[in-house]
Amino acid sequence: MSRSTQIIIAMSIFLNVLLIGIGWWAVRKLGGWEATMYRLRHKGLSGVYESRKSLFGELKTTREDIIWLGDSLTEKGEWSELFGDGRHKNRGISGDYAAGVLERLPVILRNQPKAIFLMIGTNDLLMGMSPTNLLGYYRKVVEKILEESPDSELVIESVLPINDKEWVLPAKNKAIFMFNEKLQELAVEKHLVYVDLYGKFVDETGRLDKKYTHDGIHLNGAAYLVWKKTIDPLVEQL
Repeated sequence: MSRSTQIIIAMSIFLNVLLIGIGWWAVRKLGGWEATMYRLRHKGLSGVYESRKSLFGELKTTREDIIWLGDSLTEKGEWSELFGDGRHKNRGISGDYAAGVLERLPVILRNQPKAIFLMIGTNDLLMGMSPTNLLGYYRKVVEKILEESPDSELVIESVLPINDKEWVLPAKNKAIFMFNEKLQELAVEKHLVYVDLYGKFVDETGRLDKKYTHDGIHLNGAAYLVWKKTIDPLVEQL
């Protein structure tokens, strides 16, 4: 066997192993093989996503309710227990995007809730969307809420930092920081309250402080207490 043939075979083996590794990582991020196959058959949405979205369609809210709207970071917060107040309704769905929140708004807004705490954008940035393009979707979400539920108090929460030292992540904190700057500008433009949670969780290296996470993205119990404490002054006014 010639030297060149050996090199070609070695490169082929390396590329195949690399592709298998990338495929394994993607399947794992999507929730496993069964979840991945479901997403392929259902426009990228997981069965859990559709189930939770369907549940929200059946549940009723009132004008006194406080809605927590977002992705897995919001979903994993036990808001009614954290605040000791049954008015807090969790409408977070793991894996959601800004476009997904936009699609869900008719159900969220149908009874004109008292307040909406909005955090969305992490998954968009993880999948490579630019801060500028993401802002376009986010703006549509904000404008629809203001138009269809003008009496609701809308609070914009910053996107949280990530920690790529804890897990290999495609998004960069630079993009998250840039997007948060755009959110602040949008909040000023629309006369809305902006809450800087990013600054509460970032460490000296510009990453999500590892004391608040187990995987570089999602939060632990201590982090939710910090989140709750930061929001407390706003909730007390509702």
